[in-house]
Amino acid sequence: MSDSSKPRLPRATEMAHRLLAERLRPGDLAIDATVGNGHDTVFLAEAVGQAGQVIGFDIQPIAIEATRHRLSEAGLSDRVELHTECHSR
Repeated sequence: MSDSSKPRLPRATEMAHRLLAERLRPGDLAIDATVGNGHDTVFLAEAVGQAGQVIGFDIQPIAIEATRHRLSEAGLSDRVELHTECHSR
């Protein structure tokens, strides 16, 4: 069986998003412990809806700024609180 004919396994991120989408509801609170580039933070903000909230952390200021910009472009800034600090504190 060639590589192209093997069934494609979902990537870890896709699997995590699918599992979270099944469980998160509008109005929920979600935590993004390492916001990184902001893609997952946007996903979480969409999943919790206008009544929900996401709290995001990253130790890198550049990651927080990138995430803030991505959220602004998506019109989701009002439901996310970002912190430049370690999530383990």
